[in-house]
Amino acid sequence: MTPVRHLRDLASASLPPQVGVAVTNPRLPNAAIYPEEAGAVTHARPERRREFAAGREAARQAMGQIGLDLVPLPAGRDRAPRWPSGVIGSIAHDKQTCIAIVARDSYADAVGVDVEADLPLEDDLLATICRPEERAWLQTQPPDRRGALATRIFSAKEAAFKCQYAVSGEMLDFHAMQVTFNANITGFSARLVHGAGVLPEGTEITGRIGGTGTQILTVAEFRHPREQG
Repeated sequence: MTPVRHLRDLASASLPPQVGVAVTNPRLPNAAIYPEEAGAVTHARPERRREFAAGREAARQAMGQIGLDLVPLPAGRDRAPRWPSGVIGSIAHDKQTCIAIVARDSYADAVGVDVEADLPLEDDLLATICRPEERAWLQTQPPDRRGALATRIFSAKEAAFKCQYAVSGEMLDFHAMQVTFNANITGFSARLVHGAGVLPEGTEITGRIGGTGTQILTVAEFRHPREQG
């Protein structure tokens, strides 16, 4: 089974029907880039153009799955895709795949997706990515699993950061968020340790995480707490 098929099957099995999901191959010849999108990659290398086109193709496939119009998705000044009004979404890629998830904003306030190679995090990145509390937790895990679990912390933060950025517009470093996993490392909570824009300290973003054997897929969702009564 190809990496695209593996990742698509994993994502489809873990997401509800309100969320469109599609996976494409960034190594294939260019998919269509709409004229409104082309400016983002005018001077890009061929590999980057293929990656960009594959991401937009995945996004439109995901939009079509939930009955949305297949509109252009230009990049903003921050290079993030500009989703249509009433739509939330996220795009991620590695060397083998591009994945997009899309939903209406009645589903959540923001979503974030990340895909990583299922390899141990490099030791020299551990202090940059993981807070002291996270490093302490890693020390309680089997030594041969610590590097892989550190990569999962990294992936959880990448997906959660996309969620918070869609709401706050704030760029954060990795220590701005603390990740806690459930017992079997299939779900997580990412908590802001200080405020970010409209999001107060303690804001939690939840998500799910899984693997194909060679890739890690992480999906995060954020919903504003609603007033009771």
